[in-house]
Amino acid sequence: MPTNRRFRKTHVREKLSKAQWDYLLDNVDLDELNKGNDYLWDVFMLEDPNDHYGNSRRLWEQPREEVLAVWIPQFPGTRPRCWWMHDAPRISVGRWRGFSSTEDYLNLGTI
Repeated sequence: MPTNRRFRKTHVREKLSKAQWDYLLDNVDLDELNKGNDYLWDVFMLEDPNDHYGNSRRLWEQPREEVLAVWIPQFPGTRPRCWWMHDAPRISVGRWRGFSSTEDYLNLGTI
Protein backbone atom coordinates (compact mmCIF):
# COMPACT_ATOMS: atom_id res chain seq x y z
CA MET A 1 0.00 0.00 0.00
CA PRO A 2 1.57 3.33 -1.03
CA THR A 3 2.10 6.02 1.54
CA ASN A 4 2.74 9.70 1.26
CA ARG A 5 5.75 10.31 3.44
CA ARG A 6 7.01 13.76 4.12
CA PHE A 7 10.59 14.20 5.12
CA ARG A 8 11.68 17.20 7.06
CA LYS A 9 14.31 19.17 5.20
CA THR A 10 17.49 19.20 7.22
CA HIS A 11 19.53 22.34 7.00
CA VAL A 12 23.23 21.85 6.49
CA ARG A 13 23.96 23.80 9.66
CA GLU A 14 22.23 21.13 11.76
CA LYS A 15 24.72 18.53 10.51
CA LEU A 16 27.80 20.57 11.43
CA SER A 17 29.49 20.78 14.79
CA LYS A 18 29.74 24.17 16.51
CA ALA A 19 33.46 24.25 15.70
CA GLN A 20 32.85 23.62 12.01
CA TRP A 21 30.14 26.26 11.74
CA ASP A 22 32.26 28.80 13.64
CA TYR A 23 35.23 28.01 11.39
CA LEU A 24 33.18 28.63 8.24
CA LEU A 25 32.00 31.98 9.62
CA ASP A 26 35.49 33.06 10.78
CA ASN A 27 34.17 33.07 14.32
CA VAL A 28 36.34 30.55 16.16
CA ASP A 29 35.57 30.76 19.89
CA LEU A 30 38.85 31.26 21.76
CA ASP A 31 37.29 30.25 25.09
CA GLU A 32 36.29 26.90 23.58
CA LEU A 33 39.78 26.47 22.11
CA ASN A 34 41.37 26.95 25.53
CA LYS A 35 39.20 24.24 27.07
CA GLY A 36 40.97 21.63 24.94
CA ASN A 37 37.86 19.62 24.07
CA ASP A 38 36.59 18.34 20.70
CA TYR A 39 36.20 21.93 19.52
CA LEU A 40 39.98 22.35 19.48
CA TRP A 41 40.47 19.09 17.57
CA ASP A 42 37.83 19.97 14.96
CA VAL A 43 39.46 23.33 14.24
CA PHE A 44 42.94 21.80 14.23
CA MET A 45 41.95 19.18 11.65
CA LEU A 46 40.43 21.83 9.37
CA GLU A 47 43.67 23.81 9.39
CA ASP A 48 45.92 20.91 8.30
CA PRO A 49 48.29 22.31 5.63
CA ASN A 50 49.76 18.84 5.04
CA ASP A 51 46.44 17.91 3.45
CA HIS A 52 46.57 21.13 1.37
CA TYR A 53 43.56 22.26 3.38
CA GLY A 54 41.54 19.38 1.93
CA ASN A 55 39.46 19.03 5.11
CA SER A 56 38.58 22.70 4.93
CA ARG A 57 37.75 22.39 1.22
CA ARG A 58 35.48 19.39 1.78
CA LEU A 59 33.71 21.16 4.64
CA TRP A 60 33.23 24.33 2.55
CA GLU A 61 31.73 22.59 -0.50
CA GLN A 62 28.41 21.55 0.99
CA PRO A 63 27.24 24.50 3.16
CA ARG A 64 28.78 27.20 0.94
CA GLU A 65 25.45 28.80 -0.02
CA GLU A 66 24.09 28.73 3.52
CA VAL A 67 27.28 30.26 4.93
CA LEU A 68 27.23 33.05 2.36
CA ALA A 69 23.53 33.67 3.08
CA VAL A 70 24.43 34.29 6.73
CA TRP A 71 27.69 36.14 6.02
CA ILE A 72 26.69 38.66 3.34
CA PRO A 73 23.92 40.49 5.28
CA GLN A 74 26.24 40.82 8.30
CA PHE A 75 29.37 41.86 6.37
CA PRO A 76 28.33 43.24 2.96
CA GLY A 77 31.10 43.53 0.40
CA THR A 78 33.27 40.90 2.10
CA ARG A 79 33.62 37.13 2.04
CA PRO A 80 34.65 34.58 4.68
CA ARG A 81 38.18 33.17 4.66
CA CYS A 82 37.08 29.80 3.24
CA TRP A 83 35.61 31.59 0.21
CA TRP A 84 38.98 33.24 -0.42
CA MET A 85 40.81 29.94 0.06
CA HIS A 86 38.60 27.80 -2.18
CA ASP A 87 36.28 29.84 -4.43
CA ALA A 88 37.94 33.17 -5.15
CA PRO A 89 38.95 33.79 -8.77
CA ARG A 90 42.68 33.34 -9.31
CA ILE A 91 45.13 35.25 -11.45
CA SER A 92 47.58 32.86 -13.03
CA VAL A 93 51.27 33.34 -12.27
CA GLY A 94 52.94 35.88 -14.52
CA ARG A 95 49.65 37.47 -15.60
CA TRP A 96 49.62 40.39 -13.16
CA ARG A 97 49.22 43.70 -14.89
CA GLY A 98 52.59 45.40 -15.32
CA PHE A 99 54.68 42.31 -14.61
CA SER A 100 55.74 39.96 -17.36
CA SER A 101 57.36 37.48 -14.98
CA THR A 102 57.74 36.63 -11.32
CA GLU A 103 61.28 38.02 -11.52
CA ASP A 104 59.93 41.46 -12.49
CA TYR A 105 57.65 41.39 -9.44
CA LEU A 106 60.49 40.39 -7.11
CA ASN A 107 62.69 43.18 -8.45
CA LEU A 108 59.96 45.77 -7.84
CA GLY A 109 61.68 47.34 -4.82
CA THR A 110 65.18 47.37 -6.29
CA ILE A 111 66.80 50.16 -8.26
